[in-house]
Amino acid sequence: MTTIDRTIAPKIETIKELRLRKPEQIIFPNNNICFLWHDDKNELLKIDAVFAAGSTAQKKAMTAYFTSKLLKEGSKSLNSSKIADIIDFHGAHIEFHADKDELIATLFCLKKHALKLIPIFSEITFNPSFPEEEISSLKTIEKAKLSINTEKMEYLTAIRFNQEIFGKNHPYGWIPCTKSIESVERRSIIDF
Repeated sequence: MTTIDRTIAPKIETIKELRLRKPEQIIFPNNNICFLWHDDKNELLKIDAVFAAGSTAQKKAMTAYFTSKLLKEGSKSLNSSKIADIIDFHGAHIEFHADKDELIATLFCLKKHALKLIPIFSEITFNPSFPEEEISSLKTIEKAKLSINTEKMEYLTAIRFNQEIFGKNHPYGWIPCTKSIESVERRSIIDF
C-alpha cells in the first residue's frame, strides 16, 4: 500500500476542459421555469422547487425559517405521522430549507415512486396546516439551539462578520434572539 506524504502539497494543475450537461428548459404558462437534467443511468430523482421566499422576503423576523421547518408537520389532508409514513415507505426524503433569499423544497425518491410522491410533495408544499403545537415545540427547540450557539465561537464570528459587512438592520446582518423566536405567530407564517 502506498502512503501519501501529507507534508508535500499536491501539484497545481490547470483544468483543461469542463463539460457541463445542458438542461432541458420548460417555461410554463405562468412564466415559471423548469430545468430538467436527464440521467438514464440513475434510478434516483431529485426535484428542487425554489421560491423567492427567504428571510429577505419576510415581514416578520424568523417567519421564513419557521415556515421551512414546519412544512412537513402537516397539511390540510395529511398529519405529520402520515406524511412520515408515506415518505419512509417509499424510501424517499423531503426537506425544506430557507436561507436569506430563497426557500427550497426538495424531494429525493426513486423514479419508480415519483407518481405517488410528487402529489404528496405538492400537498405539503402548497397546503400546509402549520399546527399550533408544532410551532410551540419549534420555539422551544430554537431557543435551546440559540442558547447553545451563542456559546460557540464559530457562530459568534459568523454573526459578527455579517453585521460588520451588511449592518445590523440589513437582513444579511440581522441575528435571531429569544424575543424574535417568541414573537413568531401562526398567522404570520400562514400569511408568508
